Amino acid sequence: MNAPTRIISLATLGDFFQEHPTINRLILKQVGDSAWEIIKQDSDRPNDLRFIADRAGFGYERNTKRGFEALSSYDVSRDELVKVVYRLPPT
Repeated sequence: MNAPTRIISLATLGDFFQEHPTINRLILKQVGDSAWEIIKQDSDRPNDLRFIADRAGFGYERNTKRGFEALSSYDVSRDELVKVVYRLPPT
């Protein structure tokens, strides 16, 4: 990925995943009130994201309407909110 991609809001994630069917994971960094920058994207997929969240103490969210689940973390030293967003697995 050459230039960083901005996502206006998390509401656009469903559209992004539909347009990029081979991408399963996005690592996002918050760059504004509702703006996010994709800092990494790939096809990786964990087996049980909720389990990972519980074990590591990360925030977990699941949005079936938009087709994603995510882990959230805040880095106090950098004052940075980061989300690792995964496409929901097929049901």
